Formats: sequence, C-alpha cells, structure tokens
Amino acid sequence: MKASKTIAQFFIFVVLTGVFAFHGFPSWQVFFYGAVGGEVAGSCYYLTNGTDAVLIDCGSPFSEEVENEGERKVVGPRTDPCTTDADRFPFDGTKVRAILITHAHADHIGRLHWFILQYPDFTGPIYMTPATWEIYSATLDDTIQYADCFPGCLKTTVKERIKNQKEVVFPLVAFSLVEGVSAYFVENGHIPGSVSVIINIVERNEVTTICFSGDIGPGNHPFLKDIPYDVFSMTQADILVVESTYGDKSRDNVETVEEFYQVIRESVKNKKLVIIPTFALDRTQRILALLAEGIRDGKIPATTKIAVGGKSSRSITEKYVEMMNCKDCERMGFSTKFCTEKPLNEFCMEEFQDARCTWVRFSETNIAEAKNYDVIVTPSGTGESSDSQKLLKAYVGDPKVVIVQVGWAPGDSPMGQLGAGKRIVEIEEENNGQKVKYTWRVNCIFYSFHDIFSGHADQRGLLRFVQTFKNRDTVIITHGNEGCRDALEKAINEKIPGLKIFKPNYGWGFDIKTRSPIPPKESYQTEPQVVIAAVLPNPRGLEPDNEWVELMNIGPERVNLNGWYICDNAGIYVIDRDIYLEPHQSIKIYGREYNPIRDKKGVWLANDRDCVHLFKPTGEEVSRCCWKRRLDPDEVLPCGR
Repeated sequence: MKASKTIAQFFIFVVLTGVFAFHGFPSWQVFFYGAVGGEVAGSCYYLTNGTDAVLIDCGSPFSEEVENEGERKVVGPRTDPCTTDADRFPFDGTKVRAILITHAHADHIGRLHWFILQYPDFTGPIYMTPATWEIYSATLDDTIQYADCFPGCLKTTVKERIKNQKEVVFPLVAFSLVEGVSAYFVENGHIPGSVSVIINIVERNEVTTICFSGDIGPGNHPFLKDIPYDVFSMTQADILVVESTYGDKSRDNVETVEEFYQVIRESVKNKKLVIIPTFALDRTQRILALLAEGIRDGKIPATTKIAVGGKSSRSITEKYVEMMNCKDCERMGFSTKFCTEKPLNEFCMEEFQDARCTWVRFSETNIAEAKNYDVIVTPSGTGESSDSQKLLKAYVGDPKVVIVQVGWAPGDSPMGQLGAGKRIVEIEEENNGQKVKYTWRVNCIFYSFHDIFSGHADQRGLLRFVQTFKNRDTVIITHGNEGCRDALEKAINEKIPGLKIFKPNYGWGFDIKTRSPIPPKESYQTEPQVVIAAVLPNPRGLEPDNEWVELMNIGPERVNLNGWYICDNAGIYVIDRDIYLEPHQSIKIYGREYNPIRDKKGVWLANDRDCVHLFKPTGEEVSRCCWKRRLDPDEVLPCGR
C-alpha cells in the first residue's frame, strides 16, 4: 500500500512539473532510423521539434544478440564501403541535445561511439541505467579499439567523451531533456539494466506521454525483478512504440531446465564434450549460474570440468559479480534472490577458492585441448566468431561431441544451419583478406534449448504489455520482421478493436500532435567538398616518404585546406599552411611532408590493413578510405567518397 502511494505521488509530480515548468515548442515528431521495416537490429529513434532533438537508442544494424527468424539483411540505405556501423547518420545530429539508451545490447547501443565521433560538438548527456553503464563499460575499450575504420588517433578522445558525458539514472527518477520534455526509465525484465523509456512532451499546455518499450522480457529472468506492470499502467502513456521480436510466437511447449540438465548429465557420464556457443552478454552468465546450481543440487556431476572462452564473456561476468555484491544490487534491478544467494560468486572467479571452471582462449594450436573439459561455454551464439568458430570447425564432425543451442541464430550462420538439421554446414573464414566458405560434414549430436533462455516476451507477453496502458490511442510496432509485426498487429486488433496502429519503415516519421505518419524525407547528409580520392600505402621507395594521400575538391567552391587534418591508426597530422583547391582540383599529400624522420606522431600508412580519415577543422569527418588486404607495391587504391 505504501509503495503504491509513493508511485502515485511520483507520477503526479512528473505530470505537474511538466505542465507548469515548460511551455510548448512547435509540434514534436519522431523519426525511425533502425529496427523498422521488417528488421530487428539498429534501434535508433529521432525525436525532434525541428530545433532540438533527442535520440532514443543508437544501435548497430548488425547484432548477434537480437533474436529473429529469417536471414539477415542490410538495414536502411548504406553507402560506406567498409562497415555499416561507420555510415553517416541519416539525420541532423547537430540538433541532438541528449541520448537515451534502453539497454546494453549492441543493436541498441552499438553505434554510440560512431555518433560521438561524427558529432564532436555534441556535449549533451547520455542517459542510461547504472547496470547498463557497468555492462557497456566492461567492453567499451575493445569496442572502440577493434572497430573497423574507426580513426585510431581519436579512439581515446571518443572513449573519454562517452565516460564524461554518461549520466547514470536509476529507474523512476525523472530528468529533463529539453524545455517541454522530461523522461524517466521503467524496468522491463529483458537483461540487467534494461528499461522502457517514458517521455512526457508538453505542447501548448497539453501533455502527451510516449512509451518506447525497448526490449520486453518474458517475465521469468532468474536474475531480475518481476516486470512492474502496475507502474506501466500509471504512466498514462498515449502512444506506445513497442517491439515485436516474437510477435508471432507462443511458448506453449517450452523445453525445461530439467531436460537441459539431463543432456549435460548424460553427456558427461558418457565422456562426450558439450559445446555451448552463446552470447557473451547475459546468456553466458545465465548458463554459468544454471550449471553452478546443477552441480550444487546434484543434477550435474560435481567433477564436471567447465571452460569458458572469450575476453568479453569474462569481462561482463566480472561486472555481474561486482553488481551482485554491491550495496545497490536490488536498486539496480536485480532480484532479492540473486542479490542474496549470489549464484556467480562460486563460479569462474579467480578470487573465490571454490571456482569451478577455467577461462581459456582457443586457437589453432591448442584446439585439441578442448577435449580436456566436459563443458565449454563459448562466444558467439551464432557460431561465426571467436572461439566458437574454431570449436565448430574442429568438432562439428565428431560423434563424441554434443553441441547445444541456447539462443536464436540466423539461418545462414553455422548454428542456424545446425538448428535447421543440415548435414553439411558452411563456415566462412578469412583467407588472404578474402572471405571464403568451407564445408564440414555434421556428425555431432545437436540439441536446442532456445526458448527457456530467450530474453524476449512472446505474443502473449507483448499483448499484456500493450493492454497495461489504459489511455493508449496509438501503437507503433517496431523491432520485428514482417511476419512478427503483422502477427502482433492482428492480435492487437482482435484484443483492442479500433486502436490506431502504425508500422513504420526506414526513414518514416510520426507526428505526435496529429497522430499521423510522415513520409520519409531525404536523408540528412553534410555533403563534403573535399574527399580522399586515392591513397598509396605501399610505395616501392622509402616509407613513409613516398606514401601519399590524394585529396580532391568535388564541390563548386574554392577550399582552403589550412587546419584540415588526416589521421589513421598510427597518428594524426594537420595541414598547417594555406593550400587552396579549386573545384575538381586534387593534391597529393606525401608522408615526407608531414612525417619527418623519427616523428612518431604522424601518419604511417599500413600496407595490409588501415583506414585514412579526413576531417574539417571543426572536427567533422568528411571522408575515409579503408583497406583490409595487403596492397601490392605501388598499388594505388581509389577511394572516391
């Protein structure tokens, strides 16, 4: 009773402060630049009134954490020759005043560092929950360090900006975004730290409340509190932006944990190696806690030897242990049981004497050592990267090996092919800079326990979420393939006849005031006047003396290059004198000009893998040129834009 009164007082406070503290701007609109049009990954929603903007999520268009049926496709218009994450954002990022992150999965936060790079003048707050920051920070160094095409000279700068601009906010703590707009978070049970975002917009003394659902959990996460449906019902949300990952699924016949234990138990008894490719974030920790519980309860032999692979798996698990043992454990969204029983303390942590497993990285030279263990928990869940690819290549044809699937994998991935029952699997790997697919015959034993570990609500869970909001008049369905969002639309229409439903495609918008769709505008692009036309990284003569980067003016006006700068993974050099380029004129900048002998600060182009970036004096990147193979002597690499 006391908790309900406190919650009620909170919501009265949010509404009243919104009404009396703010006055209205021109009509607000939200535009959708990811996780729409039948796609799951790449969540990125741009809320703007034409003057100011707020970004809800900044996700990568590719992420193995997402769960969806069908093949992967490119999301939205892509132009960059190197990697989709490096694309320019299709909106005016200079108007963004704040960024809100729903959770730490890459399809919701994976492009944050690219936004920070592309908009050096952005100084606003980046709001996220404490648990989201802890998880994200665990791998932030590696995320930036190993990002393809990311300027090496600016990696430290971008990382420090993210750390300085992040604002950790506990759920149900209201904060102001811009004049007329406030927000708060509500836990949604997907992974630790995951939330829905509630935004209150005041226009002409009228309050409109929008709920961006983020990813909704199934309600049975062993580490987290129950989803607070009573809180959601009190938000008085008018518009719901809701995910539909499993909008067409019903989990009526879910595998059981006892069946999972039986597979592990019998495999260990029969001396068969169990390989569990899984996601480094949350799924690994759930598997480890379940194995620890099984050993403790006698459902798995106490002698079971377990190995865990992957640097990110270890870093994130250590963060889970820190959060589990901190004084704010429950306030961060974890359940009382998780915070008191501490299931990960006895597992895989070097500081605990009863550690039950070994952290290991597998390579071509030590892959045979995998047979020294009973169970190997390895990233990634699709089987395409890191240790899991090496393990699958080595053991997919071994009848004494059991491979267990615990999450979704796209149909063309190794785990997706195994899940489809294929007897021959194709595994892609890099050979001399080229992607080559090799085939392996399947003789291993395969089991799937996808549903019991899923982090997403099924159709019934999504319907319950929508029905919780009594004042809603519009539902915008995102984050699901065509079949999933169509099925959810049909189910909503049957349960709540007459409700307005909008299923946006990439670039479409929605007017908050009129409740009407907005056709896509042309993507916002800052058209560069000067581009990198070509590079010569591997001259026959001295390096870097004879290396060069050719710059070309493709604009209609004369440009002075004084203050412009170029950087690659080795360093940065600034053009410190007047160099005028007429329209269509080009100039070659040689390494000897800006890389004097023994100067370690300049750019030394790598022969086999590098990216060269061109920046205006304002810090805005206008062009880049990347290569991922060893270039022949005197081979000129054309770049264009």
